[in-house]
Amino acid sequence: MDKDAADREREIGRLLQGAMDLPAREQRAFLESVSDNPELVEEALGLLALDTEEASTFLEPPAARLLASSRARAQEGEEGGVATESDRPGEPRDRTGPAPRGRVAPGRAEPRQIGPYSVLGPLGEGGMGLVYRAIQHQPIERQVAIKVMAEGSSGPEARRRFDLERQALGRLTHPNIARLYEAGTTEDGRPFVVMELVEGLRITQFCDLRGLSIAHRLRLFVDICRGIQHAHQNQILHRDLKPANLLVTESETGPVAKVIDFGIARDLELPTDHTFATGHRLVGTPHYMSPEALRRSESKNLDTRTDLYSLGVVLYELLVGVRPFETSAEDLPKLLRDITESPPKRPSARLAELDDATRYRLAANRGLEPEAHRQALDGDLDWVIAKAMERDRERRYGSATELADEVERVLTHRPIEARPPTFLYRSRKWVRRHRSGAVLGGLAVFGLIAAVLLAASSLRRAQRAEAQSRLDAEVSRETLAFILDLFDAVSSDGSLPQNATLEDVLSQGAESLGQSELPPTARAQVLETLGEAHLRLGFFPRARELLAESLEIRERALPEDARDTVRAARLLGNLERRAGRPDVAEPLLLRVLAAAETRGDARPLELADAVGSLGNLRWSQGRLDEALTLHRRALALRQTHLGGEDESVGVSHNNLGTLFYSSSKPREAEPHLRRAHAIFEAQLGPRHPRVATALGNLALVLQLRGAVGEAERIQRRIVDIQRDAFGDDHPATATAVHNLAGLLLGRGQTDEAATLYGSALERRRRILGPAHPETIRSQTGLGRCAWRAKDYPRAEALLRESLELLESRGEGDGATAHRLRRYLAVVQRDTGELAGARRALLRVLEWQEQTLGEDRFDVPRTLRDLGVTEGKLGLLDEAERTLRRAMALQRRLGTGSGSGDIHYADTLFALGEVLRQRGHPDGDRYLSEALELRRTWLPNGHPDLAPAGAMDAEADAVASGDRS
Repeated sequence: MDKDAADREREIGRLLQGAMDLPAREQRAFLESVSDNPELVEEALGLLALDTEEASTFLEPPAARLLASSRARAQEGEEGGVATESDRPGEPRDRTGPAPRGRVAPGRAEPRQIGPYSVLGPLGEGGMGLVYRAIQHQPIERQVAIKVMAEGSSGPEARRRFDLERQALGRLTHPNIARLYEAGTTEDGRPFVVMELVEGLRITQFCDLRGLSIAHRLRLFVDICRGIQHAHQNQILHRDLKPANLLVTESETGPVAKVIDFGIARDLELPTDHTFATGHRLVGTPHYMSPEALRRSESKNLDTRTDLYSLGVVLYELLVGVRPFETSAEDLPKLLRDITESPPKRPSARLAELDDATRYRLAANRGLEPEAHRQALDGDLDWVIAKAMERDRERRYGSATELADEVERVLTHRPIEARPPTFLYRSRKWVRRHRSGAVLGGLAVFGLIAAVLLAASSLRRAQRAEAQSRLDAEVSRETLAFILDLFDAVSSDGSLPQNATLEDVLSQGAESLGQSELPPTARAQVLETLGEAHLRLGFFPRARELLAESLEIRERALPEDARDTVRAARLLGNLERRAGRPDVAEPLLLRVLAAAETRGDARPLELADAVGSLGNLRWSQGRLDEALTLHRRALALRQTHLGGEDESVGVSHNNLGTLFYSSSKPREAEPHLRRAHAIFEAQLGPRHPRVATALGNLALVLQLRGAVGEAERIQRRIVDIQRDAFGDDHPATATAVHNLAGLLLGRGQTDEAATLYGSALERRRRILGPAHPETIRSQTGLGRCAWRAKDYPRAEALLRESLELLESRGEGDGATAHRLRRYLAVVQRDTGELAGARRALLRVLEWQEQTLGEDRFDVPRTLRDLGVTEGKLGLLDEAERTLRRAMALQRRLGTGSGSGDIHYADTLFALGEVLRQRGHPDGDRYLSEALELRRTWLPNGHPDLAPAGAMDAEADAVASGDRS
């Protein structure tokens, strides 16, 4: 510190020493009487305004700290008086958890024991107390942080405030808030609190040292917001949110953010002029305080929005690397004017005005180049921070949850609330959110069509670095005008007209296109997009017409191997595969692969897509070894050219996982699906619909592996993700609800399962129509619930109607139809028609063996139902042979050992009953083993912990591969 600054600080210290004990109303008159420097008077008044009564907080008050610093330097002759960051006015020197290590004042004896805790050493000290690191021995051994009231602060008022802080912390139990373990009193009568020891770094320091990306920083910030929301819900206002009080620690699952130090928090349920530590005076760290907290006239009426302002400042610093107002805290009057009178500069603008060296350093800390850093902030993040830091608190976010949700919208590329919802903005966000073309379908058809037409080229560039094609300006104008006219029927919020289905809206679009005068290139683009929308929603016949016409136009206008032509052929080939016409799909997809092979070196990612499409075809043809080889090749291509963390690499892992699942190899499926989930979550955030896709497939595998509890937790999380992303009235949400219902049915929670199936069925009928495959699946699930409830007439009616609907679609000879016939046979058996049930099951088994082969789950399940039926008929020899064959197949498929799966337990139980009827000694052993398997993962009271069940209780869910 230079001599002038030291002299200035000594003078301020002299003024503070005389004024600190005076009532606030007398301080100005006193200061003006002893100093003729108005600037120093104002600075001293500012520091006094931020002081606390009786230094009654663990955060040292600015005036007291500056005064102590001045005295220390005077005593030491300024030797060794180098100021550290924690010595600056307005910055704390200690925290709840270990922040920087503190020092106990010289001459003060450290306690060796506080209650049952062994003290290891000091962590820090403040005006009201001391913080120690200690170790707890019983009932568990762990290190903790203990706050103890200082010896000189033990008066009634200080003790009351200490107790208030302790009560506040006792209300809070959240993974992102440092926990209070215990409270007590030392032998000499001083109160103490035992806290979670947070071995972490301040959030800004943690992120910079690890070079965390903008996305990773935002995810940590969301966790902080969730913790603060918990405090607010418990009527606690933190009032000192800043990086020093937001620590990040490492755990086995990754970084964990923790909010610490509620030393100056306010109880919102108490009178508004009272805080835990300070009475009515202004306190906090000036750089992070809201304008109303800095105004004496408003500071008595603070609410949760003052914490939201502080969170905005933290987010600003976390993303930019500097604070919005960098006026020195030593020039407090100017800093107060800046915060209360001047709007902060936009983060991107603040970054742009920094010198080159600083910008390069800040960008490097975030793994970016300077311009990329600026661009990452320019847009949504500028808007979010501006709203969080509004000087008028009425215009800020209403809660920490609102702010967290807004940040998650940024992470998942959804439109934010803070920004005007222009059409072009929302279209771009849609494209960014679905940049790999993975459209889940639903009510956002308008966004789907318009966004693809407006930004097809940027979509491809975002996914593939080598993609160069773009729609020309004329096509964009023509097609946009067409789309705007086309979807007048869709309301501004995306809802459908009354009594209309999604298919009705799409059909209207196709009909309008037939009457339009678009040029061929634009017409082909609209046809392709409408066709893809029909395809992804399962409306195959109309999709086929649209995609075939698009391909025909492009074949006339473009070379056979032109990119648009090849893409149209690939879409049509994928449709034919999904529609169950592999013979038609094969020449199209082989043509796509041949075109991609010829330029594979130049466009390796197009080759990966082509290889993956052919792999899906081989998969559907039952040529599983070929499918596995092709998908592994697609994965290798993507990893080579994109690295191991790209979103499309996650798609490949998801495809391999679902392939292994469909091949009855759940153990091989699980690591691929967990890897896909990890990639999607890292790239897209934890609440993106694609994350739900991978989680859904993983849940199916976990069910087969016996981990039903984990599968249920995942399925409930999926429902939340889809509902948050799309709302209730959307096919993706209905699918999540349907799959959860199937899992609950398997766990014996029939009433809840029936309610969920009914909800999914109602939405699917309204949105997709009564004959859509997804609608039929929900109706089938409802029929299975009726069977479980022994309402056999209703079960038969629902299942038979489902089968008739499938047959009306021309899908009466597929796996789903034969599974329905098996369900109907089981109902028939349970109503006493044993002979007819056996004949029906033998027909189903014959079809499955000829078409699917034995390496599919369907065959042993049909064998099990057949064996149970034969046992009821008294055909015990046949029943034993049938059930032993079922059990052997299940063991071969990997579900007959260890925890097994519920279907293996059912088979074992059925075989045990047959053997017991025959007097075989193994009967009781098999029954006991089956019940033990069921108990490992079925809840108490489940009907299958009594005599054997029969009809599958599996979640009737199809593993969903992103078939790219």
